[in-house]
Amino acid sequence: MRTWTVFVCGLAVFAAGAVGQWGIGRVLDTATRAATDEGPLAVDAGGAQDDWVIVPTDSTSALPKAPEPGRSQLTRAARGVGGAPVDPSYLFDTYGLVDTPVIIRGISAHDVTCERAAGDWTGARIAGGGAFDELPVQIELSANAETADGVPEVVPTGDEAGIWTFPRQVSGSEADRFLVTLRAPAKSICSLRLRVDYISRGEAGTLVVEDNGRRFQAAAEDIVEPTIEW
Repeated sequence: MRTWTVFVCGLAVFAAGAVGQWGIGRVLDTATRAATDEGPLAVDAGGAQDDWVIVPTDSTSALPKAPEPGRSQLTRAARGVGGAPVDPSYLFDTYGLVDTPVIIRGISAHDVTCERAAGDWTGARIAGGGAFDELPVQIELSANAETADGVPEVVPTGDEAGIWTFPRQVSGSEADRFLVTLRAPAKSICSLRLRVDYISRGEAGTLVVEDNGRRFQAAAEDIVEPTIEW
């Protein structure tokens, strides 16, 4: 089995508008192939779609000031001072880099570590939130397990409305978009790597996904109530 690594949240080198219509065409260039280490599957992961972060109380001055910050800006600011997004979601656009279909077997969390949140924390939240028609995948993290499988959830609206399951099939001209949500256990902050398991030309493989070269993070929503809102 082959394993490839891709660093995400910085791969905006293809036609995002086309991806948004679930059909990316033949827009893959040299930079994209290099970013995926020339594996048969690519993942373009958007930044955390979280509305809520926690930060150490003595570091709230590092948070963006009004007017309302963007969600990725809020997440970057929180992580920069040792904070974390609360139950974050990530958009995963997946498609093939070869001339034959690639079967996506599942999305899962690996190398998971969770610790109880210690010290004083402050919550900050952007009111509201986006509505997504992508294929939702929820991953329940545990302090007692280093892995956790993603579980498909019902798509509320759109062409894919209803129940869906793995496997899925993508190619160089057809993409799938997943909304991957990480749920941390009570009073805990977790870090992890995500991976996408696939089959290409009869051979099993794994694409390891990282957050711009770092581990993903997720904090439990019961650590502290948000007191800063935009």
